[in-house]
Amino acid sequence: RISARHMAGRSSLHAWAVCAMSVLIVIGFGIMLWLILGNPIPMGNNEIIYILLGTLAAAFTQVCNFWLGSSRSSQDKTNQITELKK
Repeated sequence: RISARHMAGRSSLHAWAVCAMSVLIVIGFGIMLWLILGNPIPMGNNEIIYILLGTLAAAFTQVCNFWLGSSRSSQDKTNQITELKK
């Protein structure tokens, strides 16, 4: 873990990847909700659509927890420790 955190601290690519994935998940979840609430679901595809919606809802929850929850503060602490070591 330490080497992964060290590598992530040096690379801005990791920061961009985290932001890009977060944006994609939030947009995907919003589009999926809009489609489901605005259109009737075909009977043959309803289970697949509900599974996809549940997966996107779980990913959306993780994104919110990362940016607003304890994972975010943990990342901030790691960044502070890295700065103090320099």
